[in-house]
Amino acid sequence: MAVALLMILLLVADRSYLLRQQHWLNHTFPEHAVVYKSDDPGEIAPSVSSAAIRPLARTNERVCFVHARSGPAGRERLVVLSLSERAFSRIGPIEVRLTADVYAPAGWRPRSKIGLMRSSTFSIQVSDTENLSLFSGRTDPSDASRFFMKYKLASSSVEEGSIECLLKDDDSVDFEMVLQRQAP
Repeated sequence: MAVALLMILLLVADRSYLLRQQHWLNHTFPEHAVVYKSDDPGEIAPSVSSAAIRPLARTNERVCFVHARSGPAGRERLVVLSLSERAFSRIGPIEVRLTADVYAPAGWRPRSKIGLMRSSTFSIQVSDTENLSLFSGRTDPSDASRFFMKYKLASSSVEEGSIECLLKDDDSVDFEMVLQRQAP
């Protein structure tokens, strides 16, 4: 009887975990949500509560994208994009670092959990005369391996564009800043 009860409890826990994982795989942030501003990083509310994405959240980093993506071979992965900031001194440039953690989803085996496959990083240097705003990550509905986040970089002029992210078959993520237009 005790063994049967334990099995039922484990099945319920596994089902709960898989339901939570399904939420992560389909999560969507508000389209124009600002997730970072270099001129006042403390102003932005957390993009996702840490309880909602535990165990995916990195300590002291802001999550700006959580969703399923597939590499060219079609293997589904859970991609979590987070950002952190590092100042080189009290005044002067800062480094904004994006980290893409790629996970293999849990399966139907008992006690199965997601597994970190690989992490990739991308850094943006921002001078003390520039203001960088980053917006929440978005999926590309026409390409399951691609996701992106829009940015706005202002100094004497305004540059808008996107950071294009591409999930590869080796579970790495390629990043590329693409300028979309310049405002006068």
